[in-house]
Amino acid sequence: MIQLPKIRDIVVKVALILLPFILIGMAFGYVYQAIAIGLLSIIIWHYFHLLKAIHWLWYDNNSAPYNAKGAWALLFDGLFQLQRKHKQKRKELGLLIKRFRKGAESLPDAVVVFTTDRTIVWCNTLAQIMMGFKMPSDIGNRLDNFLRHPEFIHYLEQKEYDEPFEFSSPLNEHITLECRIAPFEKTSGR
Repeated sequence: MIQLPKIRDIVVKVALILLPFILIGMAFGYVYQAIAIGLLSIIIWHYFHLLKAIHWLWYDNNSAPYNAKGAWALLFDGLFQLQRKHKQKRKELGLLIKRFRKGAESLPDAVVVFTTDRTIVWCNTLAQIMMGFKMPSDIGNRLDNFLRHPEFIHYLEQKEYDEPFEFSSPLNEHITLECRIAPFEKTSGR
């Protein structure tokens, strides 16, 4: 765990940076002006590192961070560590999603994943064949735009999915499909 610098340490560092400016100012009789120049140089130094941080975060974030000193080194190193952890988590989540999709594709049933507001998130190939979904273009569309049976809409609104629902295929009215809804998550009263 990185320990934050103490106020006393910060004051000592600023004083050491300003000391040459104060000495030069005393030698030429411009102490306050020399201190102002010293403080301005500290501000410019920090602004320079701030611009480097912005550039690295927005334009060059795939490379190693800029080699800085002091508190800026801690900031860059911390951001780099967070970035690496984030990339690793994204990679793990991507692999998990691929495994889920591969498992859902191997099911003998058509599978459609949709949200509580009936927005389609994903469906397997069998659902595309049996119900006419086109992936990925149908992602984000509402399920009830495809399955317009009033009884099906009522079934969805009831939210009682113990019994399956039967309906005609949207592609062929002579084919009867059976729908079973299995919620991923139980909502807590919302």
